[in-house]
Amino acid sequence: MITIVDANIILRFILADDAEMTNKATEILCYEVFVPFEVVAEVVSVLKKFIAFLEKL
Repeated sequence: MITIVDANIILRFILADDAEMTNKATEILCYEVFVPFEVVAEVVSVLKKFIAFLEKL
């Protein structure tokens, strides 16, 4: 079974900003998942904003 994931799951996994949510994201991403192009674009957009924010610190 393939699971469709949204940007929040991927971002929680990448950013690891909340231990409980990161663990849940890891559990979901251990299985075969489908990531729509729109979700990839949203993840890239959020990460760009996050990097820009970090560069200002």
